[in-house]
Formats: sequence, structure tokens, C-alpha cells
Amino acid sequence: MRKIFFVFVALLWVVAGIQLIENLNQEDEGQIVQAFNKTNCMNAGSLVQASGQITDGYQTKEEQIKILERIAQELGIKGSYEISEEKEAQRSEVSLYREAAQAETRLRVISVENEISDTIMETSQYLLVEIQLYDKLECAVLYKENLADILRGMGITADISLQFSGEMQGSISQEERDSLVEHLLESISGKVCQKHEEAGVYTVYAYTDLVEEYQRINGRNINVTIAVTFDETKNRTKLYLATPLMKEDY
Repeated sequence: MRKIFFVFVALLWVVAGIQLIENLNQEDEGQIVQAFNKTNCMNAGSLVQASGQITDGYQTKEEQIKILERIAQELGIKGSYEISEEKEAQRSEVSLYREAAQAETRLRVISVENEISDTIMETSQYLLVEIQLYDKLECAVLYKENLADILRGMGITADISLQFSGEMQGSISQEERDSLVEHLLESISGKVCQKHEEAGVYTVYAYTDLVEEYQRINGRNINVTIAVTFDETKNRTKLYLATPLMKEDY
């Protein structure tokens, strides 16, 4: 009986340890949200993205819809949503879309046929998730963690990124831009790994201990991307911060 008790206590500590790690991860990424909020950008928003290959055998259209509906349900999406299908030569897509007052969610399964030989075709299937949130940036961290748990429970290995964006009226000087990026990095204890400027887009790749995930690029660990660009049409400077990498064009 005593042995069973100690095993039970040990299991409780394991569960508590996992919960503690999850909470610490949320708190760490919450610091990134706070850092971005301090920029006082207008029209602030966030984007949670995930992409991964479905490896559990070929999924029919009906099975693809079940996958998308399960994810939607576990994300808390209730009520009406749109299911659509698109087909091209060797590519097809089944998607679920839901638009709400403060969010847009698009879930997709993409099937791509590859010709192995004259008589053999191989189909690869991929899951793509995009959750666009308006205002309330802190909710993005919770959505990211929730999405990671959902996909893990479905046996889908996926890359998940988190992106924040905002705007400032008018253009800013190079000195102001550099100061803005420097203060952002200081707020998240980020270290610059690489800088790049092309076609009016200034991009900084960095690393911070606040984010667990990272990508290995050119021999360096990178998990923060900051980009600054100027929209001449709107006369606004646009700021982006993503972890670990930016997947959306800017």
C-alpha cells in the first residue's frame, strides 16, 4: 500500500511538472506580448499559424472534413462555418473557414499528387492552420498552446509560429527604426543573429530564451524575427514580430 502511495505521489509530481513547464512557457511568451504592446502600435493584431504533414494514411474528403471539424471543435469554434473544396490538376484543398467579430480561422487540408512512374501516383497531404486575432494579443499565446496540444493529441507533428503586427502613422527615420528594434529586443532579452534589408524591408533575426522553439539557420539558433517596412499608400510604418520565423509575406 505504501509503495502504491509513493507511485501515486510521483505521478502527481510528474503531472505538476508538465503543468509548470506549460505555465512557464505561457508566461515567457507573455513577456513578448507585453514588449510588443509597449510599442503602442495602431491596429495591433496577431496570427497563429501551423503546418504539418498528415502521415496517418490517405485521408478521403470525408475524413479530411472530420479532421478539420475536430480541430475547430477543440479550438472552441461553435456555430456556423463554411466548408469548401478546390481542385486543380494535381492539387486539391478542403478548407473550413469561420469569421467572427474578433477573429478569423481558416483550416485546410491540401493534397498533392506526385507522379512516381507512369502507373504510380503518390499523394502527400498537409494540414495548414491560420488563426487571425484582432486586438487582445495575449490571447494568441493561449491559442498557440491550445493548438499545439490539439495537434499533438491527433498525432500530427507541426511547425507552429506566432506573429504580432501593428502600424505607426507616417514614416520613421533609420535612427528611430533602429531604436525601436533595439528596445524590442531588450524587452525580450533577445540577441541579434543576423540583419537584412532589401526592397524597403528591414529584417532582424534574433534568439531569446523566452521562446522554447527555434530554427537552426546558417549554424545559428533563431526564434525571433522582427521586420519593419513602410506602406506608401497608407503612409504608415508597419512593424512585425514573429516567433520563431515569419511565414506570412509583409
